[in-house]
Amino acid sequence: MPDLRLPDVNDIRLSGRLTRDPELKFLSNGTALCNFSVAWSKKYTRDGVEREDKLFINASVWGKSAEYVSEHMRKGDPVLVDGALRIEEWEDRAGVKRTTAKIHANRVQALSWRESSITPRRRGTATPSQRTHEDEGIPF
Repeated sequence: MPDLRLPDVNDIRLSGRLTRDPELKFLSNGTALCNFSVAWSKKYTRDGVEREDKLFINASVWGKSAEYVSEHMRKGDPVLVDGALRIEEWEDRAGVKRTTAKIHANRVQALSWRESSITPRRRGTATPSQRTHEDEGIPF
């Protein structure tokens, strides 16, 4: 079967918790880029000893999704990340070649709800404790 061709698939799905607040920046062409890191862990027992595997992996998301992640998600939040695994290489300041695996995310989904993740708080928006008595007559 020399003509058998395997499909080119690079899909990764990882659930875990954000290890830091997402960092949003805008590229020179105006595209939003959000970088974040996800921690995954699994506890198990081997030979009567409790152990834990841990994985910390960096990820990036672009465009409107980047803006959403940076506005609604914070360190410690549980997330589901779908994307492709990429290898990035660079030289550090000492000239040493470095390599890391990174998820280029297509989708980042929150796995829990917080009031701030449903309704983003903007400047000038009153929190429930800041509402005036005029608001009390509204039936909704």
